[in-house]
Amino acid sequence: MYKYEMHCHTNPASLCSQVAPCELVAAYKQKGYSGVVITNHYMADWFEIYRKDKDRDFEESLNAWLSDYRIAKKEGDTCGLDVLLGAELRFRSTGANDYLFYGFDEDFLFANPKLYDLTPKEMHRLARENGCYFGQAHPCREGCYPVEAEYLDGMEVYNGHPSAANHMDKTYDIVKKNNLLTTCGTDFHELKNAGKAAVLLPERAGSSKRFADMLFCDRQLKFIIPDDVKNDRSLPFWSDDRYISALQAEE
Repeated sequence: MYKYEMHCHTNPASLCSQVAPCELVAAYKQKGYSGVVITNHYMADWFEIYRKDKDRDFEESLNAWLSDYRIAKKEGDTCGLDVLLGAELRFRSTGANDYLFYGFDEDFLFANPKLYDLTPKEMHRLARENGCYFGQAHPCREGCYPVEAEYLDGMEVYNGHPSAANHMDKTYDIVKKNNLLTTCGTDFHELKNAGKAAVLLPERAGSSKRFADMLFCDRQLKFIIPDDVKNDRSLPFWSDDRYISALQAEE
């Protein structure tokens, strides 16, 4: 099986991250991962407020945002780690909610600018038209709220951010009730937290499009989560065979 990180951030594309692209690649290669999906924050604040050069147009800003992925991809090609393009979207219309987006390429982003101006309903339609995955990240985190399931392909059930109250049991129940797809991610921002979670794929993905296709095609994919989370009987993971601990994964 092939181990992939589904949710990770690099700096400067994600200002909240403390890790440069090449540092991320080295960390995940050392931990035995086959690949990572770079999901840097894609939101109006970054493109319109945080830019150092206020005269830069959207296309120039998008190239700056993509530079982290491009650097990581080049480094990954050198060392044998798949580096796939993803994004963590945030829309003006839904406040602090975040959404994971897989299955697209750079051309898609240039052809569909300013995704942050869409609604989840509009984004879901666009994703469907292009064979992409669109799901909500940490929907039950304090300060966020789950949007209508009909506008999502899935939800992030396990999120490994160390300082966030994600209420993963609630997300688990929503996914089960609505037959949504599952994702699990480290929500990586610091080197010390690398590799908390992974999806196990039967073969290398090779591209973001293939990665999304594999999520859609197999609802029985397994996910690695930390030992203490798997063994916590107050959470639903301990009795669900799709979630395995890091220790089990090594056996």
